[in-house]
Amino acid sequence: MLKKAGLVKSEKGPGGGYSLAKPADVITLLEIHEATFGPLYSPGCGVRGCSIEGCELVWFTDHITEVFRQHFSKRTLADLVNSSAHRKRPVVVIAQEEKI
Repeated sequence: MLKKAGLVKSEKGPGGGYSLAKPADVITLLEIHEATFGPLYSPGCGVRGCSIEGCELVWFTDHITEVFRQHFSKRTLADLVNSSAHRKRPVVVIAQEEKI
């Protein structure tokens, strides 16, 4: 997938393997996502046969998809690597139950 999309290249033989086909600061996270999962699209409201005009859920999923597209088209692989390099350990968020 990534090779077909032109994001990585392969080298056969001893010492071969995969490497980036372009600089990491040129490869966007959107390119990686779409090469891996296919084109980014809004799922709509998800209710089969729904034909409600002006459905708020369709607007919401369209909006979230566009926000995701804009954010991931501005972030590069280099951004991801550089931000991870500054962390000593992975960020883990654990939801805690609220005690009443």
